Amino acid sequence: MSQKQNDLISLNQYSKEMDDLYHNYASRHGLSDAALWSLYHIWECSNDDHFCTQKEICESWSYSPQTTNSALKVLEERGLVKLEPVPENRKSKQIRLTSKGHALAEQVIVSLANAELEAFSALNLQEQHEYVRLSQKFVTALKDKIAQI
Repeated sequence: MSQKQNDLISLNQYSKEMDDLYHNYASRHGLSDAALWSLYHIWECSNDDHFCTQKEICESWSYSPQTTNSALKVLEERGLVKLEPVPENRKSKQIRLTSKGHALAEQVIVSLANAELEAFSALNLQEQHEYVRLSQKFVTALKDKIAQI
């Protein structure tokens, strides 16, 4: 096996390990993966005094509308988010955290975001930029290649 093949296997294993870290974290807090990332995105939006929509969550986190809708329904049923029609587009709903949602986000999402920032700080600034740049380049190339098969 070539070094390139070995490196790709390692890359896939690290990717899977990272997915497992987030999945296990979500499970420990009674959330599905989609609910965790939806809550994460809604929390990010609320920090910018901005509401978000289901479409934004789908686009940002690569979830299907059905998966996102299911996650949002669970979050809404648990009293964590409120979905309200967007005034200028009745088909779209703005998503906001409830007070209960803010409390959970402070406990779950803020802790996770802080852990991510601390882990990312293990890389120097140049490595951080390079990691993001190379990850984006690889994902773009992989999307193109998979689309061709």
